[in-house]
Amino acid sequence: MKLSATIKSIFLDSICLLYVLLFVYAAVSKLLDFENFRVQLGQSPLISSFAGWLSLTVPLSELLIALLLLIHKTRMYGLYLSYFLMVLFTTYIFIILNYSASIPCSCGGVLEQMGWQEHLWFNVFFIALAVVGIILMQRKAKLLKTIFVLFVGAFVGVISLVVLYKVSHTITKHHNTFIRNFPMASRKISEMDLNYNSYYFAGAAADKVYLGNSTAPLEVLVLEKEGSRKERFRISFDSIDLPFRAVQVRIQPPYFYAYDGTVSCLYTGLIANWKCNLQFRGDLFFDQVIALDSTRFVFREQKANGSVLGMLDLKNKDVITYNRDILQKQIDGIFDVDGKLLLDANQQELVYIYSYRNQFTGADKDLKIRYRGTTIDTITQAQIKIASVKNRGQKKLAVPALVVNNSAAVYGSLLFVHSGISGRYEPEEMWKVASIVDVYSLVDRSYISSIYVHNMDRKKMSSFIVEGNRLYAMAGTKLAIYELDSLITSKYKQVKKNLSADSRGRSKT
Repeated sequence: MKLSATIKSIFLDSICLLYVLLFVYAAVSKLLDFENFRVQLGQSPLISSFAGWLSLTVPLSELLIALLLLIHKTRMYGLYLSYFLMVLFTTYIFIILNYSASIPCSCGGVLEQMGWQEHLWFNVFFIALAVVGIILMQRKAKLLKTIFVLFVGAFVGVISLVVLYKVSHTITKHHNTFIRNFPMASRKISEMDLNYNSYYFAGAAADKVYLGNSTAPLEVLVLEKEGSRKERFRISFDSIDLPFRAVQVRIQPPYFYAYDGTVSCLYTGLIANWKCNLQFRGDLFFDQVIALDSTRFVFREQKANGSVLGMLDLKNKDVITYNRDILQKQIDGIFDVDGKLLLDANQQELVYIYSYRNQFTGADKDLKIRYRGTTIDTITQAQIKIASVKNRGQKKLAVPALVVNNSAAVYGSLLFVHSGISGRYEPEEMWKVASIVDVYSLVDRSYISSIYVHNMDRKKMSSFIVEGNRLYAMAGTKLAIYELDSLITSKYKQVKKNLSADSRGRSKT
């Protein structure tokens, strides 16, 4: 069925008007919140190196294209440029969703409320509109040429962003000169589907693993017998009239505790009945808490001049003591000291490992520093850049930081580190299908070996925990259990004799 000239004109005007509204709104939103937009580009793992000039080029290009679409003589050029720009945006989102290790913030304005998946289909819809508009403006004789030009434009756009991604990926990986040792010191024994990706490790003890749930903060899932038995429990609070925003649960049998650092509250209870009572309500802004026992807690507090580790003593009238020497400032004292606070429950030793440098610090239960150590990679200085968004009163990472240590766990005076840095002679293919965990002795801070934790459903390990001769790893909705060989478990210091006989007797080479 042929469309009349009037209907074609209406369709074409409608398509151009939609694009004008989209580009003008998007450009104005970016320019009105320019500082924040530039920071968001800087946080992108694909284009952070070009954030400076792109932050101006993108909104100005959108305004220019909108102007071309409003002028009848230049409308064809405007539609082609609209198509090419939307292909670039769509390719960018596709790479972010499927290949990027981190997902940055979205665009400003109403579009910021869209999820990345919704934004992808939104862009595809507008690409289709541009194609329809271009075809409506062309003569039949030039239809094949038009299709060829559209194909070439899409191809060039996709290739351009893929090249940018590859270059950024290579720089971020930052190959080092150290060499790892992979002596086959672990084996995967089981894998299970938790059905949800909102679970996190809340604790482990006596062959049990406790999982908290970020979307159902009062729920605890207990896994026993290598995950073949599951039990669900619900925590009850004696007081729930606080404005909770980010409740976290930690379990160290026979006790458990729950905290929300955004409202500065701490609850404790027994796992025998899963009932907890409010023990502390203050004005601390803490984001990590470790229980030394039922009355003493070590926390990391975010202060205006930097992060600091402190201790809360409930038994001694809620006395708070700080050790400001544990976290060593390099740049700003907040982002540069970001990391993970750990406790070796068997040894009652604290370990703090940094995210963006190869350093960790050990302290005793009184927050006295016992040692400082380094991992085997060579990143001694946090490679971060801070940007201030003055109109929002915020500080953000201006570019994606080079993550040295993704996560960590401690058991039996051994430190297990999920590394973000590849070493010498390590195949790129292996990094695509597995995560690497390096193992260190905290007795002499020496490197022992490394083990592979394979991806699950093409997702990399997001977190893990170690208990006895078991390493439990989580990726997406899946949880895998690895058995650690005696090459590793024989290095444990004064731990309970809870290792299986086959693990103690086996030695792989």
